[in-house]
Amino acid sequence: MDRIETVEPSDSDEGRKQAARFEALTGHAVQGPFRVWAAQDGIMSAAIDMLEDLRAPAHAPAAAVKIGILVIARHNTCQFEWRTQSVLALKAGVSETAVEAIRSRQRPPLMTVEEAIAYDFSTELMGRRRVSPQTFERAVDVLGRKGLSEFVTAIGFYEMVALVLNAYEVFPPDETPPLTD
Repeated sequence: MDRIETVEPSDSDEGRKQAARFEALTGHAVQGPFRVWAAQDGIMSAAIDMLEDLRAPAHAPAAAVKIGILVIARHNTCQFEWRTQSVLALKAGVSETAVEAIRSRQRPPLMTVEEAIAYDFSTELMGRRRVSPQTFERAVDVLGRKGLSEFVTAIGFYEMVALVLNAYEVFPPDETPPLTD
């Protein structure tokens, strides 16, 4: 059972507006960290703005971004984020083999050059809390400056999401096998 106090976005006009935005963007009712942010209209609005900008990357390949997000979810053992993002990663073209390797804390085999730098950059950043000059330059060479900025912003956003979900113990509503430490 999660720790979220039941706050209905419909408690205010702004809350209803933000809930409608979320539903239009995602196709489902407010869930996950947005349930936490529903109590704070400004934060929910800003988070939806970020989600809108990050859902369809303009400069970084979608599969590479999803690889990075999966690394974040796995690093944090974030059940809800893993469940949601593993499905979206498959839809973005990430292989089942890669998803399962990340779940097992292994480097996926047979990745594209973009997916490989996304994995390497994300694992290095999460493990060391920074990246080496060599990894950074390789990421710029592969993703470009705008692509890298978009990628780092996406994984940073999902790091924040994972922390919120774990703090409030928000778990997936389905029967997805849980991640283990």
